[in-house]
Amino acid sequence: MDEAASREAQGDLTGAIAVLRNADVGTAQNAEFIEMQNRIETKYKQKVIANAVQAYESSGYLEAVQIVQEGIGILQGNHELALLRQDYLDRAPVDLLTFDYLDRRGAAEVVRNEKDNIGNT
Repeated sequence: MDEAASREAQGDLTGAIAVLRNADVGTAQNAEFIEMQNRIETKYKQKVIANAVQAYESSGYLEAVQIVQEGIGILQGNHELALLRQDYLDRAPVDLLTFDYLDRRGAAEVVRNEKDNIGNT
């Protein structure tokens, strides 16, 4: 735990998480250990989210997706980060020429054969 705390103090959250993941089973059941692991993982997740927001604002959705994907790799399938990744993927540009065009009562409508975020088609 001392090595993980040292890495956390240096700002190496990825290294601290790796050290904690490699701890023996007896240590991993310690309440202090669990609290430290939760704290470091939360800090890391907040850092990933902040970096993704900054990347999205400066470079666009793809850069943000890459940052979040790296975070998912470190936190091994974190659900909140998976949702964030999908949110950024949903912001990808759409080629308007792929839409289906229909004419109803003289008005042109654009219809996609997909569901929206709440399930409407």
